[in-house]
Amino acid sequence: MQQKRCFHIDDDVPHLKASYRRLALVTDRRQVDLLDADEDTLIVSSHWLLWQECLHDGLHCILAGRGIPGWGDWEKFGTDYYLHPNDWLYVNGEDATLFRGVSLGRKFVRQVSLVIADYEVKKRALEVLTERFGPEEYIYFRYRTDDDFLDDADSFSIACSVAEQFGINIVDRRDPHAPVNRDCSIYPRLIYNRYKSPETGGKAWKINAVKAFTAVFEWLADALSRCRRILGGSRPSVLMLNSHVTAIPLIQNFDGKGITPMFLAKFFPRKKNLRFVAKSIANGILPISAPTRPLSEEDRRAVDAIHSRLEEAWKSPATGREALVRRHVRKHILAPKLLYGKAVEVTWAERILDRHKPDQIFTDALQNTTTNTFFELAKQRGIPTAGTWHGPFIQDVKLEIFGCDPRFGPLVDRCFTWGRNHEDWLDNISAKTTKVRIGNLVCGPYRRLPPAATKQGRALVLQYSGMGHDFATPTSHEYFFFVHTVRMLRDLGYSKIRLKFHPGLSKTRYYRRIAEFFDVECEMFAEGLFADFVAGADFVIGPAVSGAMLEVISAGKPYYPVLLPPHSINVKYLEGSPVYTDLDALGQALAAGEVPDQRKLLNDFNSFDEIPDPAARVWQVLRGEAA
Repeated sequence: MQQKRCFHIDDDVPHLKASYRRLALVTDRRQVDLLDADEDTLIVSSHWLLWQECLHDGLHCILAGRGIPGWGDWEKFGTDYYLHPNDWLYVNGEDATLFRGVSLGRKFVRQVSLVIADYEVKKRALEVLTERFGPEEYIYFRYRTDDDFLDDADSFSIACSVAEQFGINIVDRRDPHAPVNRDCSIYPRLIYNRYKSPETGGKAWKINAVKAFTAVFEWLADALSRCRRILGGSRPSVLMLNSHVTAIPLIQNFDGKGITPMFLAKFFPRKKNLRFVAKSIANGILPISAPTRPLSEEDRRAVDAIHSRLEEAWKSPATGREALVRRHVRKHILAPKLLYGKAVEVTWAERILDRHKPDQIFTDALQNTTTNTFFELAKQRGIPTAGTWHGPFIQDVKLEIFGCDPRFGPLVDRCFTWGRNHEDWLDNISAKTTKVRIGNLVCGPYRRLPPAATKQGRALVLQYSGMGHDFATPTSHEYFFFVHTVRMLRDLGYSKIRLKFHPGLSKTRYYRRIAEFFDVECEMFAEGLFADFVAGADFVIGPAVSGAMLEVISAGKPYYPVLLPPHSINVKYLEGSPVYTDLDALGQALAAGEVPDQRKLLNDFNSFDEIPDPAARVWQVLRGEAA
């Protein structure tokens, strides 16, 4: 039976025309059916499977993302992506959100960056499609991107502004009472809903139970840790603000000598494993805490003054992106009084530092708001700081923690680098920090895995999820990669194919619908230890931008890295190593039995031959035994 064609975003579709009288912005099949489109109507949607279905049905349809590569400034936008979200903080050149010397507004950089990205992607894509097809009007049902973070009112305002820009009409077909269509399951929840943790509904008891367990654990662990510190004598200490991916190998490889590592009890790994916790404390690794208290009246007045300063400054009108950001901040940050929560975190971090008096602070969470609060306080108190990656950056995106924002000084005194590529990246973003090479903590444990018996012909395919700040890459690559790669493996005779999703938002149901539509078959997994999937595979195919690539290679398994154009990745970090920019070329390599030589990748990213034990190296550097 002939395979159903899987269209690529750049494919020429024979029945599409050069121009259309109207563009119809839709998100699901119900809206397409309501449209009753004719040959003068071009359907525009970011729903990839809907686009494929429409083309197979002979409808005139195009992906909204088709307009993104038409704008040539995505690389510059991605480089400065995390600097723009802080523009709203400044009034007359000063940060208006300072509280006890800590910037509260900067704690929302991630959320505001997503809003800005959604605004720019929607605006630029619609502009390019309008220039290309020359419509006389838009028919607006709903306009969403794959990563949708604006509510419909803001999305509609973007479409209206572009329509006004081109002098065309917009027909409003929004229906607030429309039933929820299952097609919309591909879209994530709006970012606004992620600001809050509502304690209502059927899961409230679970949330409260976890909170109660964490509170008891914090109190007991902190008490035990203070006793253990007294018994351990006077040692320099380091506050470890690490994610679990680096905390676990560091804890497991600590030799108990020369230094007192302290981890926040609230985020201590494997808290439910009391044996692991007890062994860690006995070895001199301390889970610490301090009570969280409500703001004093004086502190509340200080936060209220921040609100007043911003509202006074915003009496002057704004347009475009700036106006959108202001609306967002007012509605989703200021109105629900989220600054109070960030202020409480500042006072809590102060109590941690006052009670436990660390001599230095180390983190792998370069964009974590709690980490940045501690680092800003550390700068005030003269406490040395150090940071490292927990996943590789291969796009030159500037981070404020390294002083890349000229309005804000660097927070990291020393950067513990994985290797040459990490150091080149720091140079390329003009980071203001001292480099100390320590190797890759994440991949260290993989090189010690014993060889695993595998069943012949088992392939592991990783979800092609691009980096969130690579705006030149259409998200449609993800689904095309899935269909094309699984089909290719089947054609080559592989019957045991697994797909592993990236941790985070699960798209399992959507992928299953895609697999059913295109008649492709493979096992899909959203959960499970990644090391187990690697051990059970003969080879792995996945994106070149993923940290999983380095984990697989460190484990001694062949990894076929894919980097589909267009993108804004700095390919110099991958020079001299095989990277597949074409899926047909990948198929030819597999058919020929070519196994990529990836020793250079391991050394350029991980210092694999130079530093055999990254965890031991970190402890040496923190103890002052190595530069």
